Amino acid sequence: MILLKKLLNKNLFININELSKLNLIIIFSIFIFFVTIISLTFYYNFILLYPDIINVENNIVYKKIPFEYGKLLENLINYKKYYSTISVLGSEVDFYLNRMPMLPLIFLFINFFSSKLFFLILIKNLIFFSILFFTLLELSKEKKFNLLFFVGLNIIFFYNIYNLKIISNFVYADFITSILMPILFLISISNFKFKYFYIGLIIFILYLSKANMFPICFVVSLYFLFFEKQKIPIIFCLLAIISWGSFGYIKTGKFPIGSSILSTSSHALSLSFNKNFKKFYPLISVDYIESCDLTNVNKVKLCKNVPDEIKTEWDFYNFYKKQNEEYLAKHKKIILRDIILKIKTIFFNFYEDGQI
Repeated sequence: MILLKKLLNKNLFININELSKLNLIIIFSIFIFFVTIISLTFYYNFILLYPDIINVENNIVYKKIPFEYGKLLENLINYKKYYSTISVLGSEVDFYLNRMPMLPLIFLFINFFSSKLFFLILIKNLIFFSILFFTLLELSKEKKFNLLFFVGLNIIFFYNIYNLKIISNFVYADFITSILMPILFLISISNFKFKYFYIGLIIFILYLSKANMFPICFVVSLYFLFFEKQKIPIIFCLLAIISWGSFGYIKTGKFPIGSSILSTSSHALSLSFNKNFKKFYPLISVDYIESCDLTNVNKVKLCKNVPDEIKTEWDFYNFYKKQNEEYLAKHKKIILRDIILKIKTIFFNFYEDGQI
């Protein structure tokens, strides 16, 4: 602490390019220590809320991971197969496209070294926060910021406890987008040597992280193609589209893209297309809304025009797609109201939402 105080008093307003390598190593070490404390705090709070996610040896029980990742991760980790079997109307249906692959692949990579939950949280946080740290460091050097400004840029990602909880989490892919989206912006305003390669790589990862990243990745890639005459971002974007699409076509006979990038995306949309959405969102998870669910025997009664059988994941997708189209035709004003609510929540919400 004394060493830190001396360092700050002496160098707080100095151009970051004038800091010695030793000073930068000390700053990064403090940063790593801080991230470790955050990881440890999150770990203990998480297992208090969800003790079943680990066994007596503190290893991850993969089938207990929520948000439909559990069965997928169990098959991927134990059998190296990317699919999950879900009971739909009493029949077992194999889903290959119910979740984007980036989060499961991170689990798989870290599992090669350890299956301990704390190790997963720590390594994941160290990797992503370090990427953020060095991006901000290189940008600060390029823009000739002082140390105080550099520290302030880092603090932006830590001061909001709820945003920090999302970044520290591991059970949904939001932690990937919440780190990489700002990094994408920071790199886009820089003059880094391999700027467009980094942008392309981030676009590739974002596309394979969450279904709603498809339009963002495509539009950003087109921007760099037409306005900055750079092909690398669009090449990475097309590689991501072709990679996921080819996997989907081989496994299901259909090329997943756009609104059908996931076979469960229509079901996810149906949770928002509900008259009670406003009563739950954002303080309570929309998963608790009483709505049609073909995978839940107690909620099938809430469905209309239920088929006798769902044979494939695309039958599942098409059922909810038709339901959503009917809801959209009848309730345009309610949908507009809920869209405005989502926008207000994204930009102006300072309270904890209903996620884990």
